[in-house]
Amino acid sequence: MINQHETTCPICGGKLKYYDTVKRMVKGEYGKKKYIYLSSYK
Repeated sequence: MINQHETTCPICGGKLKYYDTVKRMVKGEYGKKKYIYLSSYK
């Protein structure tokens, strides 16, 4: 996973640019739903 403030690729060292944010549902204890937002970088 990439730190939000990290702007270089941990594999090749290339620069990353913000691409998209997606909303994901995570089920917690007792089936309680929680939504989180994940940022994608290219």
